[in-house]
Amino acid sequence: MPDEQNNLFMGDLGQYRKILTGDGSNTLWSEYFDETNHSTAGAKEETEFLYLQGCKIAEIIQLNKRLNLLDVGFGMGLSFTSTLQLLTNVSASTASCINFNYCSIELDQKLVQWVLNNHNFSIFKSATLISKDGLRFFEATSKNFNMKIFIGDGTKTLRQAKLQGLLPKFDAIYQDPFSPKKNPALWTCSWFEFLKSISNQNVHLSTYSVASSVHKALEQGGWTVFKKKGFGKKRFSTYACLQGL
Repeated sequence: MPDEQNNLFMGDLGQYRKILTGDGSNTLWSEYFDETNHSTAGAKEETEFLYLQGCKIAEIIQLNKRLNLLDVGFGMGLSFTSTLQLLTNVSASTASCINFNYCSIELDQKLVQWVLNNHNFSIFKSATLISKDGLRFFEATSKNFNMKIFIGDGTKTLRQAKLQGLLPKFDAIYQDPFSPKKNPALWTCSWFEFLKSISNQNVHLSTYSVASSVHKALEQGGWTVFKKKGFGKKRFSTYACLQGL
């Protein structure tokens, strides 16, 4: 439960602390991973720079009139809300009907429930927890939108979801789990091979990590890797695709 300042709460994986970042937006520190979800230089600005711009989301929407997005690590939902705002702005400016399929993974069910309960987005309020054939996921659906947040080990839940036909082919992947040191299972060659198998050929993948082990795993997993400008004090970030630039 949150404390009286609503800055601390207990999840399934221990305590979380809300932290104000340099751009005025909040991130969360996880006791279990002993890391924050975002750069303390600016959570929202980092999300927009690394993921919305890094994955060319506006271009995908304009070209395809659709966005199938995989967000690797739901966290406090900032990537989702930022992307939804961009999609809403683009859709309004083009008067077009955009189909948005959002999928994410998260180990901590209580964290997801806390995020859903503490945002004003109506789509969050309508999310329900579903148990289906060994999977647990929060789902919300409207006319042109579907959101699924799978609970548990992403290396297992997404493979099950693929087998059950619950995943689209993804146009963009926000590779944003905790660091390779703290959450190594989501940075392996096997993981990136799997991501390739659930992606469209024109997919865009972006991540904050530029570790040589991550680049090697991406390349061995079938991705073409590029270094790009980083956010804040980080000199570089990583962009990957399946067809080159």
